[in-house]
Amino acid sequence: PCSLLFAASALSGCGVDPQIDSQTQGLETRPAKLYLSGPILSRLQARAAAGDAAWIALKARCDARVNATFNAPKGAAYPNYPNVGAGYQGDEYLAPVMELGLCYRVVRGVNATAEAAYGAAGGRLLDAISTPVASGGAVPSTDSGFGIRFYGTSLATGFDWFYPALSATTRTRVITALNLWVDWYDVSGFSRTQPIGNYFTGYFLAKTLTALATEGDNAKAATYLSDVQTRLWGKLLQPALATGMKGGGWPEGFGYGPLAIRSLSQAMWAMKTAKG
Repeated sequence: PCSLLFAASALSGCGVDPQIDSQTQGLETRPAKLYLSGPILSRLQARAAAGDAAWIALKARCDARVNATFNAPKGAAYPNYPNVGAGYQGDEYLAPVMELGLCYRVVRGVNATAEAAYGAAGGRLLDAISTPVASGGAVPSTDSGFGIRFYGTSLATGFDWFYPALSATTRTRVITALNLWVDWYDVSGFSRTQPIGNYFTGYFLAKTLTALATEGDNAKAATYLSDVQTRLWGKLLQPALATGMKGGGWPEGFGYGPLAIRSLSQAMWAMKTAKG
């Protein structure tokens, strides 16, 4: 998604709105934990102020989403743009979450009007994604847990990036949905103990992001993080990478490989920005 490209550009000196003021400067109460370290966010905000083309393109998408309709998982999966549906097992949710979330973080503290608009849209989007199963929400057991790579990642990233804008009700709703996914996968998910595979990497990323993003709000977060560090990484993934992946190359090929590798990279990036 263009949000990732824009954020990544800050690492290399590449990327964001001329409509910036200082009336709300310094009101950040909870910095993002995932990916957006202070220096990276500062660089993105500087690029926004300079009217960078990447920011202008991203902002246009965010502006279009402000009044969009966000469908629950069992609603229309592929509505017309700028509306959002689940797509295939949640794969259409992640890009809008990251787009709106990045816009929200870039303007937060510098443009109160845009901040409120993006934050409100982000809250509505997370409410849709976290719809309870009984009300048309996603069922974690579908396709042996395939969707955790999208639902878990979208909800955890959105919880972290939109956190200051979320109501207590939405925060609780998102945590409940995340815990449902993680707890189910811990016990029943496909390939949950076989680390070199796209199912495991999606699970690994989702559980890592859930633990980091919801720490302080989620009673299960500390247990999740301990399991990620000691079992998923220490006993399963790290040894498998060290012994079976020398020289690189993902055994599932170019179909599942890119997302699997990106999932591992994002988990490491998130751990670095959240924990140092």
